[in-house]
This record gives sequence, C-alpha cells and structure tokens, in this order.
Amino acid sequence: MIECMRITIRLDDELHAAAKALAVQSGLTLGSVIEDALHESFARGKLSAGTRVQLPLVPARPETPGSG
Repeated sequence: MIECMRITIRLDDELHAAAKALAVQSGLTLGSVIEDALHESFARGKLSAGTRVQLPLVPARPETPGSG
C-alpha cells in the first residue's frame, strides 16, 4: 500500500497559477502536478533523494468550536 502525507506548501502566485493551469490542461490534480515535478527534479539530479532539507515546522491551527 502506498502511504501519502498531507502537507502545506507555499508557492508564489505565478508558480501556483502555472501549476494549476497545467493540472487543468492535463486533467490532473494540483497535487499530482507538484508530485510529478518533484519526481522529475530528483531524476535530473537537481535535488538528491538522499539530501536532507531543513523545513520550518509550524503548529497546526487549533480547530474552531463547532467545526467538526
């Protein structure tokens, strides 16, 4: 079974618009487009799959009462 992790990322407006347009054009989800782009980047060697990247951690927003 493939395990997936839900994450939040920040993209600049132009990159987000381009990725979203590509997703619509190709009939994919935005998440799939981003995932494919990461796979391609790893394959080209721009990022090494074994390279550790330090990502900032932010606390989850507390749930508002009555939101569940």
